[in-house]
Amino acid sequence: MNIFHVHNVWKHDNEQDKGHPPITDDHVKDIVTQPPIPHDTQMLSQIWGGIPDLHQGLNNLMINVNRGFDRVHQRIDRLEKRFDNFQDSFQ
Repeated sequence: MNIFHVHNVWKHDNEQDKGHPPITDDHVKDIVTQPPIPHDTQMLSQIWGGIPDLHQGLNNLMINVNRGFDRVHQRIDRLEKRFDNFQDSFQ
């Protein structure tokens, strides 16, 4: 069923429901109205307090990733030297 809002009146296009009165804003007011979301200062404080820990965790991750890339780079350098030595042995 497709329900749509036209000129302050809620209508639907279901053929079986023809003859019924249109659904007005008053009919759906209770359904549409939602209570405001309360501000939970304790939750916000916990989130705000966790940001430095998150920042520190990201810094530690960056340090570990950089160390890993440094190790890979060193291994590649050693492999290149071995390959060069191996290649030189045929000359």
